[in-house]
Amino acid sequence: MPKRLFIIALALFWQVGLAVAQTDRFAGSWYCRYAMEPFSGQPLDLHYWEFRLYAQPDTSFTADGFYDNPVVGRIPVQMQGQYGYQPGFGNAEVVFSGTMYRAGSGQQPFQLPVIMSDPQTMYFQFRGNTHMTNINCTR
Repeated sequence: MPKRLFIIALALFWQVGLAVAQTDRFAGSWYCRYAMEPFSGQPLDLHYWEFRLYAQPDTSFTADGFYDNPVVGRIPVQMQGQYGYQPGFGNAEVVFSGTMYRAGSGQQPFQLPVIMSDPQTMYFQFRGNTHMTNINCTR
């Protein structure tokens, strides 16, 4: 029995080590652009964020920047939360998930799925029901 517990414990530590190695690649400072372009062409439906993302090795993150919309203008935003693998985001390697605070409208959920294409670039693109979403982050 002790040998079996040792093997199970070793397997769990190995999986945790892989998860840490996976997320550790994303730690650092990133400059991100996140655009949701509507199929409708309506200016009010265009959403654009530009921000500096600070991903910590402990999988926490903070970000600050601006939300832009042709109708409502440029509004300061701040985000914070955790990042790591989350199922349900297609081929995203990690998802930065937490809360966004937008001046004048309070807080709302924030999710930023990304794939690392090289050590200097993260991106994600997907076609939703109403928008084409493009995300690009560089170091």
